[in-house]
Amino acid sequence: MAKRTTILVSKSFYQMGVVTLAASVVWI
Repeated sequence: MAKRTTILVSKSFYQMGVVTLAASVVWI
């Protein structure tokens, strides 16, 4: 269960990073 939670967290962090990257590309 802890492993699944870790994967979920890292996945959402990855998505947030991608969204932030796309947003900064759009803003620049």
